[in-house]
Amino acid sequence: MRIRIALITVALVLAWPGSAFASSADARPLTATSILAGRAALDGTMVAFEGEAIGEMLHTSDDSVWLSVLSDGTALGVYLPEQLAEQIAMFGDYDTTGDTVRVAGEFRRACDEHGGDMDVHAVSLEVIAPGADREHPVEFWKLGLAAVAFGVAAAGTFYSRRRRLVVEGG
Repeated sequence: MRIRIALITVALVLAWPGSAFASSADARPLTATSILAGRAALDGTMVAFEGEAIGEMLHTSDDSVWLSVLSDGTALGVYLPEQLAEQIAMFGDYDTTGDTVRVAGEFRRACDEHGGDMDVHAVSLEVIAPGADREHPVEFWKLGLAAVAFGVAAAGTFYSRRRRLVVEGG
């Protein structure tokens, strides 16, 4: 009987959710897509994910900032102290690839502090790769294709007008 009780106790301890013992330094390594997929189960737990800092830093009145972090094609809002965000040098846009950051913090499915928005309240942020300028080279085959398409459209227009003139007798 004692063996059964010991086995049940060990099984319960091992099955207990990891967030019950998590400290602020502990975090589950996830992707943004997996965070969104499991948002009900992850609500209130510490999560960690990596992604590109995009857009711009939005300052709040309480010396905090909002960031958008793009991971797996999904952007998550991250709320964090301004001093943590100061290490980000580049934000992603059409011409720039932003710094790649690793964020750890508490995931909130419907944050009471921020009007019910889904966000991550970050406790740490680390830049793991610097951003860079993005090049958009011209692909000349596309220019050739556009010229051919323009030629076909012009020929069709010329043929249509010519036919109308012949039919109308003009």
